[in-house]
Amino acid sequence: MTQLPLWLAGVGYLLLHLLAYLVVLRRFRAFVTERGAFRYHLASAMVFTLVVAGLWLLVPASGVSFAVLVGLVMLHGIYSLSFLEVWSLTEGSYSLQIVRAVVESNATRSPLDMQHLEGIGSRKKLGRTDTLVRLGLVSVVDGQVSLTPRGRTAARALGALRSLVDTRTQVKAG
Repeated sequence: MTQLPLWLAGVGYLLLHLLAYLVVLRRFRAFVTERGAFRYHLASAMVFTLVVAGLWLLVPASGVSFAVLVGLVMLHGIYSLSFLEVWSLTEGSYSLQIVRAVVESNATRSPLDMQHLEGIGSRKKLGRTDTLVRLGLVSVVDGQVSLTPRGRTAARALGALRSLVDTRTQVKAG
């Protein structure tokens, strides 16, 4: 089996995954939350990875090379991250609300309602903080937010990942 059918099958799966969400799943309460959309993509990525890895390990005639395995899994990752980013931006983004308020203010020649925008920002911040508390990453005591041991571990892990791709560090040509 050549590599092209594997890539086409992978892309086909991702298109079906997207269509399933757009046509059917977005009508269900479980899939219209940030957590639901994330779980939908996480489950898909895990199954997708297991199937491709299974083909690579168990079916030598499948034509799945290690490079194709990694490429297909990364393709799913790019798709899922892109989907979740777009989903998050269109899900009542604070930035979009600011732009909308400025456009409406200019159109009606009325002053911009800063209190309304500050209220939206405060609610967004509170929602994010509540999520981090629920995940056990931060605690709030007397209005002060601080990392929990789990939060410090997550921060160190993210810092280590960031150091691997830190583009600000210049490598000197020898």
